[in-house]
Amino acid sequence: MRIIQPKTLTPLLMLRILEEYSDEKHPLTREEIERILDEEYGITLERKAFFRHIEHLTELEDLDIRRV
Repeated sequence: MRIIQPKTLTPLLMLRILEEYSDEKHPLTREEIERILDEEYGITLERKAFFRHIEHLTELEDLDIRRV
């Protein structure tokens, strides 16, 4: 049986954070998302990994994620 490491779930957790904590009028900064990932899930990311995950999420057709 394979154990899933928390970092494998990082893009899904980031999506959950965006859905729960942000909307059109209340965007989140990278620092805010990283803080929530660390505080709630114990996950820290390198800057490149963060942007790679965001890029993958923005490529999904059903999601409306905007980068400013």
